[in-house]
Amino acid sequence: MVDDDKAKLRFELANANLQSVSRAQGIYLTALLVYMCFVWATYLTRSGEALTLHLAWLELRMDAVWKITPFITMVLTLAVAGTLNATVLAYAEVNDAGKALFGSKFGSLFEVDTHKNVIDYLALLQILPWGNSFLDTTTVPMVKKILWGQAG
Repeated sequence: MVDDDKAKLRFELANANLQSVSRAQGIYLTALLVYMCFVWATYLTRSGEALTLHLAWLELRMDAVWKITPFITMVLTLAVAGTLNATVLAYAEVNDAGKALFGSKFGSLFEVDTHKNVIDYLALLQILPWGNSFLDTTTVPMVKKILWGQAG
């Protein structure tokens, strides 16, 4: 296999990995938000103990849901945090493969990620929206540096 073909294959594999991590992140984040909305809705409507959900062959009583809520939120939160860590590693690999193929690194993760989710957009928020749209990368955490393309 020619070196150029190897570089293309490496980039395609790295990019596919980044996209799969981004899709997984969206799934875990959506599941966490839906579950939290469900729990808060049942709490605020005070239907707590009286509510019973029938899902096909499964009958769920709210008193049982309250007992497993800490475990479910912990697992989903750890899954979201894990995908955030995996995104940093996957982007570094895409950046290295892109540099080998195209001769320069990408400007930001936003350029390469085609499966953006709410975390990607929240990373772009700034406290003063009327201020300068570029971040001072000397004072922001490493994740924002990577998102904005100013790392290493």
